[in-house]
Amino acid sequence: MKPTVGRNLSSSPFFWQHRFTYTATAAGVAAVVYLLFYMVGWVPSELRFEPAAPAQQTSSSTAASVDQLDSIMPMTEEPRRITIEKIGVNTAVKNPVSTDTQTLNNYLAEGAVRYPGSGHPGNGNLFMFGHSSSLSNVWNQAYKTFNNLAELSPGDKISVDTVSGTYTYYVIDVEFKEDVAIYVPFDSGENLLTLSTCNNFGSKEDRIIVRANFAGFSPHSN
Repeated sequence: MKPTVGRNLSSSPFFWQHRFTYTATAAGVAAVVYLLFYMVGWVPSELRFEPAAPAQQTSSSTAASVDQLDSIMPMTEEPRRITIEKIGVNTAVKNPVSTDTQTLNNYLAEGAVRYPGSGHPGNGNLFMFGHSSSLSNVWNQAYKTFNNLAELSPGDKISVDTVSGTYTYYVIDVEFKEDVAIYVPFDSGENLLTLSTCNNFGSKEDRIIVRANFAGFSPHSN
């Protein structure tokens, strides 16, 4: 058996003998170059180290106000008054529980009427109808409830007041409909206000239909 002879370190290449020094030097140079490139913006975003930004905290007052608004705005309020400043509408809203034609016509003689089963302010499709008249002299002003409805344009403001606050809507469109072939969906999932002129509920005549989108709620100040 031949004896094992150990390798003499002095016979190794010069680079290998100083490998740790060269490695440390190369790492240091690379770090310095990276730092210089980083400072002048030459390092690609994929290679940049950015400390995680602290999570943005919402002030307790803001969070409370949002929660408070959600709790303040009732979902099944009855409309009490409708105001459309552009055309001079400012009238009480009646809320019958029966869909009987004669009952609805009786309420029409008192102001605007919310159709039973339609949405509530800020919740669903709230459908109201009211009289309109082209006569200049009308003894009962309720017969002019929705006069000039056709003069509304997209973007016009409509306010609906309840016991707790004011619901704001903005007009989407104004249409003329023939006869009573008017379908107003109450379960569309949209928070809308639909207005219609009506000389007598259930009669066959042309209608003006206004649709408006719910935009916000302002509670009454105590």
